[in-house]
Amino acid sequence: MNKSIPARLKKDGQTVLGIPIGSGKKEFALTKMTALRAQTGWLVGDEEVKPWTVEGFFESEGRVFLYGPYYDGVFLDEVLKAGPDKALYRLLNLTRALQLLEQKGTPLEHLQTDSVFFLDSGEVLFLPQEIMKRTMQTRPLEYKLRVFEIISHPDLVEPKERISYSIAVMLFKVITGEFPFKADTEEEIHHRIRHFRLTPPGLLVPRLKPEISKALMRRLDAGSRKDSSPNETEGKLEDWRSGITHWIKEGLYREIQESEVQDLGEQALQSMTGAEKSFARRVYWEKHWKSIAISAVAAILVLAVGGSFIKRFLEPRATQGFSPYQVVETFYQSVNTMDHGLMEDCVTNKAGKSMINEVIHVFVLSRVSMGYEGKSHINRADEWADQGKPPLIPPQTVFGVANLTVREIAAQPQPVFEVVYEKWGPFASEEPSQSQEPPTEPNYRGVRLTERVFLREDKGDWVIYHIEPVRSEPLEIPKF
Repeated sequence: MNKSIPARLKKDGQTVLGIPIGSGKKEFALTKMTALRAQTGWLVGDEEVKPWTVEGFFESEGRVFLYGPYYDGVFLDEVLKAGPDKALYRLLNLTRALQLLEQKGTPLEHLQTDSVFFLDSGEVLFLPQEIMKRTMQTRPLEYKLRVFEIISHPDLVEPKERISYSIAVMLFKVITGEFPFKADTEEEIHHRIRHFRLTPPGLLVPRLKPEISKALMRRLDAGSRKDSSPNETEGKLEDWRSGITHWIKEGLYREIQESEVQDLGEQALQSMTGAEKSFARRVYWEKHWKSIAISAVAAILVLAVGGSFIKRFLEPRATQGFSPYQVVETFYQSVNTMDHGLMEDCVTNKAGKSMINEVIHVFVLSRVSMGYEGKSHINRADEWADQGKPPLIPPQTVFGVANLTVREIAAQPQPVFEVVYEKWGPFASEEPSQSQEPPTEPNYRGVRLTERVFLREDKGDWVIYHIEPVRSEPLEIPKF
């Protein structure tokens, strides 16, 4: 018997269901075991939900087990290894049991394939969720990946969404013989769930009815899109129950010509090959995007400097006719729109050059990201501040000026303004971590700046010729 999974055991000659809760240095303290004993599981029949309670704990062959009543049956982990003929009936029974738990006011938070036990009598046993969740920390990574991560979505918050997604994953496995997303680490499997382009089961199993393939893809795709609407991602147990019932009754497969089977098989091969290449490119980009972007920045800087030099002599300034106040406000507000050309028209004598170069740098990073991923992860600071500065989880970041105030403090002989603003921007350590763990803090920083801005006339236009730093205060970063 594998001592790492819940299983049938003998205790004092009595058959019990034992749940391993630790061994060696990972052993649970007595106080924790006592607390876990109070957790309740559920035995669900056709119309009745009965509690399954832990009776105690004991040690066997170097492991400590919580134990309770044993019934003959099979775990969900084993069901998923069976073919659709047997597994579909079990999954139908699972959806019925989950529905009844919902109706009785005891819905599950998530599914684990080692915590659902199908009794030979037809009932379904759900082992206590808190026990299974807490004991997961004593299992090896391979085990955790197999019984939890491979059927769970890392970004779905609502229990109904998580359960619906898990059922879709399990149906995909039963029908195609493989899980949709597999990997050797938590980070990689999460990355695949979020970004890997899944090949539809209708290509992997050519005779599968198209409506079944579409139903699975609709749920798996919606679970992987962060911009999905609630109607797309909510999913209902009743939908899965009625769907599985119909598939059992009408069958999973259709009659098609052998030539079509071959065509769909070739499409599946092309789809899987293309998806793997696309995913590999994405992984490469995420590892090397900084060096790629730096090269692009260097090229664009050369073009920008040359272009600005020519423009200054051939065209009038875009700020022609602006008042001194308008010139100052335009300079700082243009940081948010990343309009470095307009900023250059506001200044002379290299004033604000470091900020202009920073805008060019971030502008290029944004365009590189847009070209590769179709979207930029950089949020405008003023809009972000208006939203209450919600925490931004990497790769999301923020750049620009927020809460800008401009006050004239002298008009003669030349205008002088006091400018107070918040400046937010991407932040990266000089030696980035090589850890595969998810980020633990935002990748941006903020500072409140006070500056004096001096203007003079140049060829009939007001321009900023000097910016004097007065005060700098770090800002609190919203945590996530």
